[in-house]
Amino acid sequence: MKVDRYQRRQLRKPVIAEKVEQANGVALLRSLGGRVWVLGTKRKRGDHQGTMQTAGIADVKAFLPAPRYTINTGAPHARSGPTGLWWEAKRSAGGVQSDEQKTFEKWCQFTNEAYVCGNLDALFAWLIDAGYLLEDNVPYYRRPKG
Repeated sequence: MKVDRYQRRQLRKPVIAEKVEQANGVALLRSLGGRVWVLGTKRKRGDHQGTMQTAGIADVKAFLPAPRYTINTGAPHARSGPTGLWWEAKRSAGGVQSDEQKTFEKWCQFTNEAYVCGNLDALFAWLIDAGYLLEDNVPYYRRPKG
């Protein structure tokens, strides 16, 4: 069966803008009792594109209360007390990090700070692994695969 161009367009998964993913993630983190700061700021019109932050710094910093659920997965990011979380929001699961972002992630790992890079699905996966959410309470299409 041949599929025409219009039908192919209808079959494609919609691309969600990064700022929408980020806004939804910020709302999610706040709904869990987190204090959240969004660090990325657009430059003034006429200036070069990008943010006015130090290159590589993550888009969102959140301070979360202690996890609600006890998880015995042995996950390296599972914590028992309040947690500081850096989130580099991406519009898709396989978003590409710059060299500066990779360096920032390494320093977060080195200093034992939680770091997530990816879209809202990646944030949901981290929150489940860390005990902030139960997988059964997350929509099936947002649950970690595997």
